[in-house]
Amino acid sequence: VSDVSGSMSGSIDDLQAAANGFVDNLSAPDEAAAISFNSSASLDQELTTNYQAVKDAINAYSDGGGTSIDLGIDVGADELLNGSNATPGASKVMILLSDGNSSASAANTAADAAKNAGIRIFTIALGSANTSLLQSLASSPDDAFVAPDPADLDTVYAEIAQVVLAGEQKILSGTMSEVFAELADGEALDGNRQEEGRQPYPGATTQCIGFEWTLPAEVGNEIQTDSVSFDLAVYAEQSRHNDNPQVAFNGTDVNSTSPGPAPNGTGNVSNSS
Repeated sequence: VSDVSGSMSGSIDDLQAAANGFVDNLSAPDEAAAISFNSSASLDQELTTNYQAVKDAINAYSDGGGTSIDLGIDVGADELLNGSNATPGASKVMILLSDGNSSASAANTAADAAKNAGIRIFTIALGSANTSLLQSLASSPDDAFVAPDPADLDTVYAEIAQVVLAGEQKILSGTMSEVFAELADGEALDGNRQEEGRQPYPGATTQCIGFEWTLPAEVGNEIQTDSVSFDLAVYAEQSRHNDNPQVAFNGTDVNSTSPGPAPNGTGNVSNSS
């Protein structure tokens, strides 16, 4: 569901490229539709597995008019729920992009109705958009994204694709000793696994790293008084060095800050640049 109002002049090309990239990650039986809005809203392509038809509709976008986010949400929700090709029981996902402002009351009413009907709404606030409004429309804070510049849209759409199509991305797995050995010299993260090379994460977005371990049931109470402690640090690298990192990801680099001690049984996360 894309904003094509007059303020999108100069951003339409980036929107089209990023949205097309998202469509390229789909595969049957995934369906996609294209909806655009300005002062009104239009169903440009109904739900289909004909991905080229969706891309053709996106590529026909042109800017002009005002910004009525609520109308875009209403048309998108109606297609997801009642469209002739809508699949009962399928996950319903809406990606809403806007670079402007709109009636908060009308937009929230439309978004609440869509979310109450089981639709998960991701939002992308582009440039000087009303970020707080777009955040309130998303299904959760983690589903609200910010693209400070049109050039960031490709990375943001790719990140949403990873969430929608692949769920969580596993970095490492194994026994704790195996994982700790692998992480001893650091693990460089990739902000966009849909593209070749190691990509940076988009600015102003929240990233989460989880660490989970389990014990075999047969261990029983043998470790009742045992504990484990470890440090987990996050270090920054300039994007131009992504494919050949210059920073040591093990806390030994002069430009890195070592994390402090972690309480027993917990991970301590530090940020440095």
